[in-house]
Amino acid sequence: MSHGWKARRGLALLVAAGLAFGLVIQAPQASADDSDGMALAEVSSTVVDFEDGTLGDWSSNGSGTLTVEVDPDSADNHVLRIDGFNNYDTIKSPVGIFQADHTYDFSMRVRLVTPTTGAIAAGFIVRDPVADSYLEAGPAGTTDASWSTIQGSFAFTADSSPEAWVYMVFGDYANPADYSVLVDDLTITDTNATPPAIEEDIPSLKDTVDFPLGAALKEDSTAGIGTDLAVKHFDQMTNEYAFKMPEWYDASDASHTLRISPNLRAEIDWAIANDIRLYGHTLIWHEQTPAWMFLDGDRPLTDSAADQALLKQRMHDHIFGVAKALTDLYGPFGSATNPLVALDVVNEVIATDSATSDGLRPSRYYEILGEEFIDYAYEQAEQAFNHDYAAAGVDRPITLAINDFNTETSDKGDRYYALIERLLSRDVPLDLIGHQTHLNLGVPAEAVKETLDQFNALGLQQAITEMDIYVGSPVTEANLIEQGYLYRDLFNVFRDFDANVRDLFSVTLWGLTDKFAWMFDQDPLLFDDNYLAKYAYYGAAGLELPARIKSSFVFAATDPAISTDPAVAAASAEWGGLNNTTISDTASFQARWSPEGLAVMVDVAGPADGTVTLLVDGVEHVVDLSALPDWAKLVATADGYRLFAAVPVTAAEAEMIDFDIVIDSAGAEPQRWASADRAGVLTLIETLSYVEAPEAIEPLVIDGLADDAAWVDAASVTTVKQVQGEGGANAEVKLTWSGDTLYILADVTDPTIDLTAPNLYERDSVEIYVDRGDIKNGPYRLQDSQMRIVADGTIDFGPGADRAVQEGWIKAAVQLTDQGYMVEAAISLDGQGGLDSLQGVDFQVNDGTAGVRTAVRNWADATGQGYQSTTHWGSVKLVAAKAPAKPDDPEETTEPGAADPSTTPDKPGATAQTGGTAVTGGLPGWLGWAAGALAL
Repeated sequence: MSHGWKARRGLALLVAAGLAFGLVIQAPQASADDSDGMALAEVSSTVVDFEDGTLGDWSSNGSGTLTVEVDPDSADNHVLRIDGFNNYDTIKSPVGIFQADHTYDFSMRVRLVTPTTGAIAAGFIVRDPVADSYLEAGPAGTTDASWSTIQGSFAFTADSSPEAWVYMVFGDYANPADYSVLVDDLTITDTNATPPAIEEDIPSLKDTVDFPLGAALKEDSTAGIGTDLAVKHFDQMTNEYAFKMPEWYDASDASHTLRISPNLRAEIDWAIANDIRLYGHTLIWHEQTPAWMFLDGDRPLTDSAADQALLKQRMHDHIFGVAKALTDLYGPFGSATNPLVALDVVNEVIATDSATSDGLRPSRYYEILGEEFIDYAYEQAEQAFNHDYAAAGVDRPITLAINDFNTETSDKGDRYYALIERLLSRDVPLDLIGHQTHLNLGVPAEAVKETLDQFNALGLQQAITEMDIYVGSPVTEANLIEQGYLYRDLFNVFRDFDANVRDLFSVTLWGLTDKFAWMFDQDPLLFDDNYLAKYAYYGAAGLELPARIKSSFVFAATDPAISTDPAVAAASAEWGGLNNTTISDTASFQARWSPEGLAVMVDVAGPADGTVTLLVDGVEHVVDLSALPDWAKLVATADGYRLFAAVPVTAAEAEMIDFDIVIDSAGAEPQRWASADRAGVLTLIETLSYVEAPEAIEPLVIDGLADDAAWVDAASVTTVKQVQGEGGANAEVKLTWSGDTLYILADVTDPTIDLTAPNLYERDSVEIYVDRGDIKNGPYRLQDSQMRIVADGTIDFGPGADRAVQEGWIKAAVQLTDQGYMVEAAISLDGQGGLDSLQGVDFQVNDGTAGVRTAVRNWADATGQGYQSTTHWGSVKLVAAKAPAKPDDPEETTEPGAADPSTTPDKPGATAQTGGTAVTGGLPGWLGWAAGALAL
């Protein structure tokens, strides 16, 4: 049994968002806070609240222990407690409660008890025993130590079994463990109605392009009107899960006999019935290969000749078994009855970082066979699909593809390009280059165009294989419109490339609607939960989009009084921690919020006359500058004035406020932040993490030690925000600066150094995030960087500027200490530094155990999304050096947090003493630590 939901949520945890249009079509556009349920008639609900102290008709579906107990948060309430389950053991509904052709909404309240920090996935799976299928009732979600409401829905088809049942699932696919959760208010709502019809009065998207247009589909996503939507807009499909290796084997079958799963057969039958061609995904993928493939009994396979031969035989058997199973049911490939046209032979074989010299992912396939496993997979696929099981007289009916993600980034894209060059030089039968194209709003369409142009030189067809665009969290109307513009620009790139450069094999969206998207909480697709077209669809179709909406994130006030008293706001130093948001060439503003109100500071260059109007959630708050109200205060500045206002608003974190500012001065055109047609949006977030770093009093030597006097007066912060796991490694981080360089010293407490993980981000390491100029753009700019310094001195880079640029921005060194390790780094601010400048920064400590990242702690960003967005990073202000201590001031003889000199490793060139710190994996201790300063 294999659940697509499990894989999708595991990846999501690892890791990581209505106006008139050109055809005068009103596109129904749900607001960001609309529920996922449809407005349907005859709603009836069943609620299980456990107040009678029993499970009722519900039962255990696994090894977990189920008990009803008093809610620890409310003595008047009873809850279900589930203990000791291990990944997806759960509670299930009685059978016989669902009717065919009915749609049901599910919800429950969930709270994680053990572990006490972190989060796990939670959702619903529908079991149909007749079809022998397990289907996700999306969307799912995550829960942590606070109560969360998890919702889902499912449309049963006309032939659904009356014995179907739903069960609740919890866990973390990437880190299986025993969990304890509390559950309350299980609700099943029978809408007793057919979902609304799809929009027939909008163009079919497939008719707006000259290349095949695909969608990743599952049996549940095409239930009911899903088929109508898919057939109207797409002419190709990719099996999102059912083609992957685990689906070909019954986990309970010790003989590992290959067979076609009921889910896959149903999906292929659907494709044939609806004249949809099939793109197979995938034959060989490290992420979902059954463990037995790499075992001889209980013994892990090695790279011995015998083990290599055994793994090759298993790869051969799987590839040929898949080909035979499909032709047995649907006829030979290339015949009229078999819809398969292409398949990803290998998937995601390029390393996500620079851990390997040849750029390949250190998967088990690679560890046993080396790069040869890729050649072998294509040779076997060529023989099976294009010869042995091909229709007579048809020349190579199946296009053999390679597929990977982040190919639009120069670093990974170059490694991908180099691999394909090597494969072609060895005459490997490769036909198609696949680019997954999972994007966020910060990736320009030009980057994808440059990728297509670059890879065109290899002479192969290309395909966009898994496209979606994440809008960020929380989802806002402004970001949904931005998503529409990016889809518009990307589809223009695809149309132009296909028409003028080389035919695209296809463009595939990774899902049908947001409800069934693998990153459903980021609203990444063209159609919403109710199967209605989004701005994203209108952009992709080349139709008119509404004007962009101004938006900004607002941090909570450190002192809530500034949101209720303008005099306190005027005296507060809090405004110095962020850059202003531009209104015009002569005006800008900042805002802070508290539950009681919104504090706004407006800077204007010009005379203090006329009015300033704040529009907050549709209410105008007018400040007459000649007769100030008691909720406003005016302060003269060198070139104009600064206005402070405290506006009453009942607010909470994650809420969004409609907002605009209009500055109307005598004799001048009014200035405003947003527009008269549409207010902007402020999204309320946590308190800003802020620190002031003094200038260094003398030059620093980057050697991984804390022996420079400049560190004595440096600012200090700690990675106190738990992002993943419990506890784990922690760091005291010191900051100072000189000229255009930011200096960082991270003293990491980690008694066991683990370097055994195949991916660098899972090894013990410190990540330094830098937003030069503290723009807090959200999506990365080319001035932003993610730099990872592993405990053995390896440096790697994430998004933002190209790798070569980021390499030129950092000089770093690592040394062991008695408590763990110390990272010292000098980072160029690329012309954005200097006295009183602001820089966006965050510091992350990754803690690995036995080859798995088990804990993550940050200084500023608690969302775990810092690798995608700069929004929640902290701010550091570069200030003047501290005044020298007076002669009678006490002096510190030992720097706080520094290691005892007797146990600190020697500087580069000497043998490092490991002291009390254990090191596992990677280079031998003497070699890794004596490597010393790493200048790039």
